[in-house]
Amino acid sequence: MNDVTPEILREFLTYDSDTGLLFWKFRDRKWFKDDATCKSWNARFALKQAMASKNSEWYAEGSVLGVRVRAHRVAWAIFYGSWPEGHIDHIDGNKLNNKIENLRSVSPSANNKNAKIRTDNTSGILGVCFDKQTKKWMAKISVSGRSKNLGRFDDIGQAKAARKAAEVKYGFHANHGMR
Repeated sequence: MNDVTPEILREFLTYDSDTGLLFWKFRDRKWFKDDATCKSWNARFALKQAMASKNSEWYAEGSVLGVRVRAHRVAWAIFYGSWPEGHIDHIDGNKLNNKIENLRSVSPSANNKNAKIRTDNTSGILGVCFDKQTKKWMAKISVSGRSKNLGRFDDIGQAKAARKAAEVKYGFHANHGMR
């Protein structure tokens, strides 16, 4: 990735910060081995949307100079002029929403504090599950890689309240567990 600088990205791509979309620019002849390859590439790709394929994690991505890059990181690099130092968090949880207002550079820990609820969650509340042995609702939270038991409750509402209070206490994002 060191070879793909923000300057090269700006030469190759246009980023619309309002829509979050990237588009290929006409590419200079210096990037190709011959005129025919240059003309062919520009005819096929110039002014068309870039970084539009989705990977297995549902992030938009593409290739620049043979290097696979995620669209949200490219958007950040073009907009700010440097690669992000940390993880890029999609504030609204939509991995395809690359509007600059929806992106923030955060630590891995902060990124985990804005996770969406997993599809296999059966309670509908992040960090809350039913313990079949005790026949109670159990609440827990993970902070700095350590799981903290918040208690077992007769009522799911109590477990949810305990979990939400812990999220506030440990600085989780307001969108955490939503979507």
